Amino acid sequence: MLSFNSSNIASKTRTIGRRMFLLNSIKAFVVLGIFGRLASLQINEAKKYRSLADKNRFRETKFAPPRGIIEDYFGSEIASNARIYQLHIVPENTPDVEKLLIRLKNLINLSDRKINLILKKIAKQKRWESTIFLTT
Repeated sequence: MLSFNSSNIASKTRTIGRRMFLLNSIKAFVVLGIFGRLASLQINEAKKYRSLADKNRFRETKFAPPRGIIEDYFGSEIASNARIYQLHIVPENTPDVEKLLIRLKNLINLSDRKINLILKKIAKQKRWESTIFLTT
């Protein structure tokens, strides 16, 4: 037969209570570890992952299709192919934009006014967007 001693029930209750405390302590430790890592990723490493996400975007480059000279009915030239060169800057990929513009100033004859306009244009755009500042 089963015996229901009060001391036997009390010792089993204490044993179960200790096991539950140990199990709940382990669960709390794991949950705190997960939340700690989540906070670390969101606060300490946010800049790194934001930059990686931005670099993961598509970069669109437009190429003009090869065409010949387009003339009207009377033989006047409406459109023709001419080589056009553009200088693009992506601020995120350039460590120091101002230093780059100063170096380019001597090569392509940029004025100080033009440099200031370019810097203002870059400041208004997102860091991963390409800025066209010279077309010839």
